[in-house]
Amino acid sequence: MTEEKAVPPGETPPAESSLAPEAQPLPADPSVSENQLLRGQTFAAATSSPSTSAPPQPPLPELNLEKRLKQVYADQIMTSAEFMALRDDADVLFDKLKVQFPDNGALALFQPLSDVAVQAMQLGILEFKKGKPSAEAKALAKQSFGFQVAYIKACLDRFTQAL
Repeated sequence: MTEEKAVPPGETPPAESSLAPEAQPLPADPSVSENQLLRGQTFAAATSSPSTSAPPQPPLPELNLEKRLKQVYADQIMTSAEFMALRDDADVLFDKLKVQFPDNGALALFQPLSDVAVQAMQLGILEFKKGKPSAEAKALAKQSFGFQVAYIKACLDRFTQAL
């Protein structure tokens, strides 16, 4: 399955140890701004004149959910960066839906409740881990939470099958 790195609400996620650091050497040229380096430009690109060319744009995220999840789970590890990107894209898409249907009050209700459910799951699992559960208890917790999420997914499938 996957390995999630839980982050308590209000805390910054730890740096990903599985990702190679992208630190840039500090330029000796005072005309290079920190902002240029923070945007991920290489030292050569950051020190070149601004009129040469714009930095390449990052690829757009995959918005086909099945393909996106296949990409995320390809290595069997859910990184904090992948988790946050998925969460952010979910919010962007849902915000577009709310703009198209501003009179649908259930839309405005569902999105924050999804965040509450995720936070409750995270806190429940963190609290559970503090008790140093047995392997059997861990399996039961994973199965129990998994069934709750499957129930939500089944509701989505059932309610949207007629769309």
